[in-house]
Amino acid sequence: MTFSELESQRVGGEHANFIDALPFVWNKFEQAGYVTLYAEDAGGDIFHTDFYGFEQPPVHHYMRPFWQAAADLQPVETTDSGCLGPLPQYKYVFNYVEQFLSVSRAASYPAHVPRFAFAFVSGSAENVATFPGRFDDDFAAWLGQLQRSGVLERTVVVLVGDHGPSYGPGRQTMLGRTAERLPLLVVSVPRTFAEKHSAMTRNLATNSDRLVTPLDLHQTLLALIDATDSITQVQVGYLSPLSP
Repeated sequence: MTFSELESQRVGGEHANFIDALPFVWNKFEQAGYVTLYAEDAGGDIFHTDFYGFEQPPVHHYMRPFWQAAADLQPVETTDSGCLGPLPQYKYVFNYVEQFLSVSRAASYPAHVPRFAFAFVSGSAENVATFPGRFDDDFAAWLGQLQRSGVLERTVVVLVGDHGPSYGPGRQTMLGRTAERLPLLVVSVPRTFAEKHSAMTRNLATNSDRLVTPLDLHQTLLALIDATDSITQVQVGYLSPLSP
């Protein structure tokens, strides 16, 4: 569904209400036997801005209650730091997802249990000029840790940016205009998946040089459900507005 198709369900719309009944892709994965996770930094409000959010937790592991509890115990100041306590907010998301995908931690699921994680990270990049560079370093270190721990050997990773900075002088530069029109999309598949599903892997490589839409990406995620014999985890990361 496109955003315009949901106009009547937005706050102030004719059918505005909780959005539990919408066909979120994580529901498809849950029906296929996956354990699901949705995590967001910056208070976890992406579906509580234009919409009324969820009446019930939409996934098995839902991070919004953590941010609500943190705000109750120690109100999160909206400062340029983008931190909660000593850590940037996005690091809490990283830790949450890593624990979920890991098979070595005591609280994690057994290796044979398939998992779907959707993480949305925005932080305070629009307010701090140096924030994207700091995030890039931390994000690279986190991916390195996932690789060393073996998580990426059994996980399809989809990394999506959106539009670059939403405002400010950088948006008017050539890089800013490019980032607005050509968001980042990176897909990484495990070696075992590439070997067993060579046709899908070739299609993925071919489509890397073609114009694709979010609807195409949605179909790609659904196609992965049929390949659960080769992978045990799918991780979707949405970065906004850090990546061109």
